[in-house]
Amino acid sequence: MTDETLRESGNTESVRAALEALGPGFELVRELGRGATAIVYLVRDHELDRDLAVKVIRSSFGADEEAMARLEREAKLVAQLQHPNIVKLYGTRHLSDGSMVLLMEHVPGRNLKELLQDTGALPPRRAMRFLDDIASALAYAHRRRIVHRDVKPENIYIDDEVGTARLADFGVARPWDLDTRLTLPGESLGTPAYMAPEQIDGNDVDGRSDVFSLGLVAYEMLAGGHPWEGESIYSIIFKQKQEEPRSLREIRPDLSDRVVAIVERAIRKDPADRWSSAEEMLEAVKGLDGSEMDPLMHGLGLEEGDSRAAAAAVPSAPGRGGGAGRPPGRRAARPAGRRKGRGRALLLLGAVAVLIASAWQPLGIGEALAGLGFGGGDAPEVAQLPPDAAPGAGSTADTLPPPEPGSPRLLTGRGGNAQSGPVGTALPTPLRVQVLDSAGVPVPGVEIAFAALSGEATFEPAVARSDDEGAASTTVALPATPQDIEVVARATEVEGLEARFLVSAVPASGAAFGGIDGDEQSAAPGERLPDALLVRVVDDEGEPVEAAEVEFLTEHGTVTPATDLTDRAGWAVARWTLGPEAGEQEAVARLSGSGVRVVFTATAVEPGSEDEAADSIPDEGAPATPSGPSGPAPDVARQGWDVGGTMVCVVGQGGRPFCRGGASASDEVGGVVAVSAGVTHACGIDESGQAWCWGSNDSGQLGDGSRSAHGGRPVEGLARFGRVTAGLSHSCALDGQGQAYCWGSNLSGQLGTGGRDDRTVPAPVATALRFSRITSGWNHTCALTPSGQVNCWGLNADGQLGDGGRVDRLTPVAVPAGAGFQELAAGSAHTCGLRDGQVFCWGSNQHGQLGNGTLDPSLRPTPVAGLPRVASVVAGAAHACARTTEGEVYCWGQNLHGQLGDGSNTSRALPTLVQGEITFTSLLAGGAITCGRASDGGTWCWGFNQSGQLGDGSRTSRSSPTRVGG
Repeated sequence: MTDETLRESGNTESVRAALEALGPGFELVRELGRGATAIVYLVRDHELDRDLAVKVIRSSFGADEEAMARLEREAKLVAQLQHPNIVKLYGTRHLSDGSMVLLMEHVPGRNLKELLQDTGALPPRRAMRFLDDIASALAYAHRRRIVHRDVKPENIYIDDEVGTARLADFGVARPWDLDTRLTLPGESLGTPAYMAPEQIDGNDVDGRSDVFSLGLVAYEMLAGGHPWEGESIYSIIFKQKQEEPRSLREIRPDLSDRVVAIVERAIRKDPADRWSSAEEMLEAVKGLDGSEMDPLMHGLGLEEGDSRAAAAAVPSAPGRGGGAGRPPGRRAARPAGRRKGRGRALLLLGAVAVLIASAWQPLGIGEALAGLGFGGGDAPEVAQLPPDAAPGAGSTADTLPPPEPGSPRLLTGRGGNAQSGPVGTALPTPLRVQVLDSAGVPVPGVEIAFAALSGEATFEPAVARSDDEGAASTTVALPATPQDIEVVARATEVEGLEARFLVSAVPASGAAFGGIDGDEQSAAPGERLPDALLVRVVDDEGEPVEAAEVEFLTEHGTVTPATDLTDRAGWAVARWTLGPEAGEQEAVARLSGSGVRVVFTATAVEPGSEDEAADSIPDEGAPATPSGPSGPAPDVARQGWDVGGTMVCVVGQGGRPFCRGGASASDEVGGVVAVSAGVTHACGIDESGQAWCWGSNDSGQLGDGSRSAHGGRPVEGLARFGRVTAGLSHSCALDGQGQAYCWGSNLSGQLGTGGRDDRTVPAPVATALRFSRITSGWNHTCALTPSGQVNCWGLNADGQLGDGGRVDRLTPVAVPAGAGFQELAAGSAHTCGLRDGQVFCWGSNQHGQLGNGTLDPSLRPTPVAGLPRVASVVAGAAHACARTTEGEVYCWGQNLHGQLGDGSNTSRALPTLVQGEITFTSLLAGGAITCGRASDGGTWCWGFNQSGQLGDGSRTSRSSPTRVGG
């Protein structure tokens, strides 16, 4: 951008100051937009090869303490929000004049307001897709008790690359249960035309206020305009509070009843009458089927931007002529089984006729339709055919030319959905889609690409063109392991045209149960059986089958987990809690995708009888029997040092831990033999298994029953622990029997308790599983069973739980990669595991932290490329490292502070060898720091060093290993 352009923007000095604050490697490209308080620029970050949207606050507002406080709050709030439909905030910079710069993700495209100005009303399918995206973003924010308060088209960006809607600008957002004192009583913040009535009045707001604003946005997407018009904003506000909007049904008769109901319920005046939450509204949107979201299924085929004109053309009453036919050659687009009144069917059919007659008058079709009783204007009359007459020689229909297809409008699945096939084979029926135009005419020559959204599959061909019937198909080759596979077929040259299929790879037909254990047990009614239920899956040759899915079913009590994947030895495991009735009970284990099943029996005996199971285990969800002073002492896994988000913690003399770059423990903490460093807090375990924590405690992550920061107190409760791990604002530990406990922040379910309530003392993880290892990411937790099966829970916006989705999990969910993992490591939004010398990673990959050579996230484990045989793996916030069996270290991912140790600050999507001829015997990482212990006993660290946490006597970040203490 030239100096002349900068002068025209009126913000020359602020922009230059902002670029200086960012540092070298940033190039100003152009202005993106401006408002009353800020100007947003497109800036190129050459170091990370990405574009940023940089919001520069006008200098005149730098002294406005309230405005700056709101911006500070926006930065803190958005930094907590990691969701694919929320524009990310990368960081902030403060300028010398007291103002601030926000560094945000750049969304390639335009905002929704600009889109609506260009196109008018949107087709229902596209509008509902955008509504789904933003409702998902709001539901995520609301779960974190954050209300946006300014949802409007200008704050919704349409990503041109992937076609999704993204929510931005949390500048007036706040926690709805926290009085921030930034808004005075009776004062409202937001955009009046999209405010809920209670927000206009300055009353308390919650998530339902955002639901109202989103409802207005949905109304505008479908109607092409705001529901209330006026000469001034005061007029609009009055109508918004006092008048009901014009019914969407009057404006868009092509909409389904459920679409209208979803939007109109959202914009009711009384919050109690609206959707109770964005989550509930989202569920209603996701419950719509294809026929309810596309006007073609209702008789109106509309191109984008034509909705208002089409609505004006719809007659106020059905046509009176006889016959209910359609032009010859047209395919019926209305799905079977749709229940609508006869009057509405005639109305919509009449609308179709008016539109087609108008559009295809040059072909003579208008005259033909007029003869069927749907005429209009000056169309000549044509004799009407009797209802039972077939077209013959001389009939009008017989003389019509074949219809020419229009633009592709609908992509619909025509076969192959919900299939399953044995692993390693092809599905018996190809997947088939059909491309239709707005009148249901097949469209040939459209390129269709097939891909797996989740799971693994190979497509032949991966790209096909529709034939004369508009059909395109592909053969699906299934993977070698059992799994569900979600397939998407997309028109490559037409935005928004896609169809989805769900297919499954199941164990080979020869798989069978080769052994069971846990049959014929007994316990009191409602109690858990003392031993687990086990089944072993083997193939035709008796060899174990890994990763086969086994379902456990019962009408008596509960069996958890309901499904389990077999480990390397072929075993699947579950625990059975009996039903409340006395007597014999049954549970069934079934091999998914086959008829193979086995029945377990158990006897529920009343307490006091001679058959009572004295050693039964308490029901799931209740606290496990503590391994405290009265129980067996845990075998504490000793760990004398650890690397956290901003600190390196070491156990010193007398077992007193201290942390460089973070809060060290007080003199009261001693005898510690294991330490774990989080982002702003740390925990340790003494010889007896008593856990101690110190540092930040805003969410109760220190486990002492308070939310006050301190230098170290015992974690409350009788449980004694053998392992402990610390995340961003939560902590977890394993007792001597492998029961997992967690405490602290639980907004994303990272405590695994089945809810989202914070816990200030340890709470048992709600699972029957027992674990041998546990690790914490920033907002998620993962653990290993003794057989090496990975289970994760908590935040999953980037796929860091590895279960193939992006839904937060409040209790442990198995990663569908089989058993046999020996180690786990979790970063801010990614996870890595080690199995048989091979590293697998999953989750966020913005900086290449998955090590697979791409920057694409992965919802399931993907192998790290190009590594020799590995002995251990560790993860920082956005990087990972592996130590080979030969003692070399390779790192990959973000490298802004030199945490990869290759002598540069360039991020790497593939493993890069750490500099220096050092043989490492152990390795740790956290935040932007990596450290290793060498074979000669020395410790070496590299990466972020602002507070001297590397221990080399300086505050200079290091991009290659530097020896601690020298």
